[in-house]
Amino acid sequence: MENNHQGVLLKMNGLVSGREIIDLNREIYSRDQDKQLRYQIWDFTDARRMEVSPEELHTIALDDKAEAARNPNMLVALVGSPRQLNGVDISYQVFSQTWIGDGLQSDSFRSLQEARQWIERLLSATLETQTSQN
Repeated sequence: MENNHQGVLLKMNGLVSGREIIDLNREIYSRDQDKQLRYQIWDFTDARRMEVSPEELHTIALDDKAEAARNPNMLVALVGSPRQLNGVDISYQVFSQTWIGDGLQSDSFRSLQEARQWIERLLSATLETQTSQN
């Protein structure tokens, strides 16, 4: 796990279960509670497959909803091929929009570089907006 002052990068491998994602997500949220978490990158490029049930996705989205209330405008990037992500990325995006709303943005990418560029662009835009409002 890579952890810096604004976000985290998690590199997953092998068969990834919903329980594993829930546990890691909760570990991230329990660390440095005074620190604002701006983004998460979940890199599944070394994963064989993801197996996440709808109930587990619901739990992940509700955990993210609680964190988004504390850290508004958090970004979540999911990286991997369609085969690796197994439709979980699309389901997560629907779930997060339904249960979290505007407090979190999520997207999926084929490469870590694309995900980092997306995060950089959105964080820069947020900073520019905040600066112009002050």
